[in-house]
Amino acid sequence: MGAAGAVESPVVGDGGGALRDKASQLAAQARERLSQAGDITRERVGEWSREARRQAGQAADRSRELYEDHPLTMGAVAVAVGAAIGALLPRTRIESEMMSGETMEQMMSRARSTGGELMERAKRVAGRAVTAAKEEGGEAVRKVKETAKGEAGLMH
Repeated sequence: MGAAGAVESPVVGDGGGALRDKASQLAAQARERLSQAGDITRERVGEWSREARRQAGQAADRSRELYEDHPLTMGAVAVAVGAAIGALLPRTRIESEMMSGETMEQMMSRARSTGGELMERAKRVAGRAVTAAKEEGGEAVRKVKETAKGEAGLMH
């Protein structure tokens, strides 16, 4: 005990050395935790990146399969898209002269009919492709969420 019955604090009595030691210890622990969190994050981002590449590859494979299973439909879709783009472009003077009156009406009628059939087929094929992609994407999202939840638990 010091003068007049006062009690000396170890923190104050040693010039704040104990306080510095404690602060240094806490800072080191914080750095270690941040370093671990960074390592875990880098690892998970790498895993998610690999999973995304895998999912993209599967989607490309499904597209190829769809083309291989339905080449005529996919070709028809390509023709329909090309025709739609062509219809948006202005006609040339020669096209206007050659395609006038009844000939033009007959061709337009056939094109509408064929285009309608092709669009229905394309919608069915596209619907199946979208459904397959949603299933694949949903599975990937579910896996990422599970991994993220697990990692969030590790960081606490």
